[in-house]
Amino acid sequence: MSVFICRWSVYILGMEKEKIIAWIGGYAAGTLTPGDEAPFLEWYRQAGLEEFHQLLAACKDLPESFSRFPEMPEDFKARLERDIRNFEPAEKQKTFGIIYSFQKSRWWWAAASAVIISAAGYFYSAQKNNKKQTDTAHVSRFKNDVAPGGNKAILTLSNGSMVVLDSVHVGTLAIQGKAKVLKLDSGRLSYSPTGGGQVGAVYNTLTTPRGGQYQLDLPDGSRAWLDAASSITYPTAFTGAERKVDITGQVYFEVAKNKDWPFIVETKDVHVQVLGTHFNVNSYDDEIAVRTTLLEGSIRISSGNNSALLAPGQQAAVNKNREIELLKEVDTEPVMAWKNGLFNFKSQDIEAVMRQVSRWYDVEIVYDGEKPAGHFSGMVNRNTNVSTVLKMLELSNVQFTIEGKKITIMNK
Repeated sequence: MSVFICRWSVYILGMEKEKIIAWIGGYAAGTLTPGDEAPFLEWYRQAGLEEFHQLLAACKDLPESFSRFPEMPEDFKARLERDIRNFEPAEKQKTFGIIYSFQKSRWWWAAASAVIISAAGYFYSAQKNNKKQTDTAHVSRFKNDVAPGGNKAILTLSNGSMVVLDSVHVGTLAIQGKAKVLKLDSGRLSYSPTGGGQVGAVYNTLTTPRGGQYQLDLPDGSRAWLDAASSITYPTAFTGAERKVDITGQVYFEVAKNKDWPFIVETKDVHVQVLGTHFNVNSYDDEIAVRTTLLEGSIRISSGNNSALLAPGQQAAVNKNREIELLKEVDTEPVMAWKNGLFNFKSQDIEAVMRQVSRWYDVEIVYDGEKPAGHFSGMVNRNTNVSTVLKMLELSNVQFTIEGKKITIMNK
């Protein structure tokens, strides 16, 4: 159950065709800004699927998953249906902010939803009757809010020079070996072969800061999505018997299929070998294990003397001793939530929740006294200020204050 507030008015019906096409292309590529997503969904709600499909056909540089267009990829249709289902049109919006189900996981999800509906009604009533008092308390506890992260990254070229991608124009950025480095209209980084240039391996590194994310088209046509505080090092042209990249942090891959050309992902402790598949690797140093989750295809995980073969829907967790735990029938929605613009916590403790918050909002987390007990489940849009996420946790007897870039957590 979700209730939305937006700060834009309905001005969609007379919108320029080119603007709507740009929205659709950005939504398909996953690069649509938070400020454009709400009016895009409002336009779609009014226009409908037929007009949407006609304009989608006019989009350039669609993701590789649209190779069978006009048949839309199933994951894209599911995302669009979910977003539309959760979207409240402007005339139905309430005035009390964004409410998502967010309760300790000892309650069943259905019961949690009912509790949230009641909580939302109570919150609305309390705010209406005590607005001045509530506003004063809010200012006191949240001295300044923190905006969400966005598309930010630094490209380090083979000569050590750096390009801040969020501040450069679309077009050719550099020539690296036998490849041209491009920033596409969608904002993604891509490589195009030139047929000439120096011989030998030339490596680039793409790095996202805390509070950043980015997309990359690798030279073989594979695609990588980088979460906050992550990196990927790769050749500007794949040669030899394998395609190999090194990563830190969290990266999701959609690998171009080639059964005779293995794709290798290396982290500090884990070796992942694939032929062509979709999978997510979470290798942050502050997590207790490196988790590789398979969505499609098959991959082999190796660490030290241990290895495991994964089937779709399975996850390999590699601990600090390089022991592998194979988890079957994993719920992949919480794993992939970050790529889809969401926080999706499923039975996680407060520290696990706040590690994600800390990376995405680039904030310091401080615990005042005993850390809140219990496990939390719920879903919140990542494209909202940090106070929205914190208010959801407060429904489970956790209290916060924000001062600058520091969030202090207390038991109520």
